[in-house]
Amino acid sequence: MLPIQPSAAAAPMQRRRVLQRVLLAVGAAPVLIGCSTITGPIGPLDPQSGSATHGRAASEDELDRLREGLVAQDSYTAELLDRTETTVRTLESPFPQWSVMHVSHRGDTHPLLWTFVVNRSGDPRVINLAAEPQAWDELLEGVQVAGSSDAVRLGVTHLELTHDAQEGVYLVGGVDDVHWLPIENGRNKDSVTNDRERVRGLLHEPRSESAEDGWTVSLTAMHQTSLVAHRTRVARDGQIVDREEALA
Repeated sequence: MLPIQPSAAAAPMQRRRVLQRVLLAVGAAPVLIGCSTITGPIGPLDPQSGSATHGRAASEDELDRLREGLVAQDSYTAELLDRTETTVRTLESPFPQWSVMHVSHRGDTHPLLWTFVVNRSGDPRVINLAAEPQAWDELLEGVQVAGSSDAVRLGVTHLELTHDAQEGVYLVGGVDDVHWLPIENGRNKDSVTNDRERVRGLLHEPRSESAEDGWTVSLTAMHQTSLVAHRTRVARDGQIVDREEALA
């Protein structure tokens, strides 16, 4: 376990059993450091609002589809879409038939965050992959993984979209990408310094190697205060098998 700024989900929303992607620490603005070569649809969040910094503002048509699809399964979140405290952004999507949409609501204590995928035609269908990771295969119509960069992109997307707020997951490519606890008057300086050096050799940018019928993508990510290695098998049709190993 490392001296990391923790992430926390909102208790009222937990009682509703809504799984959120809350990546901000309660009570303090976290240090959100971008990773130059790590690319996923969500990426770093604005430290004040919790809104995704990637993508663009969702269009009215996209908001209507998201709202209509949410009403039947999560009326609370559907109602939040119309509040001024809520920001909805449409992110880059690797899925030809689906949009990726990030919702951030500025709550009383900290932002509430969700990421949904929404089909682009037919009756609106909304999926929260953090709650339904098995629905990944539904998104793969038209997906073609043509090379190493496509495999890395899809592996990063899978990790970002399928992990819930309880884990506080974010990618790290080096020690400066980790949200270390602030050093207060030098009191925890030695602990942070020692742990930075201990994990330095374990961290790396996303990379891939050829495998039978696809690629194996290697990622390192923080899960709350634990460092985890992911070896993600990415097939040419986009199917994924992810294996995790705790490193620290």
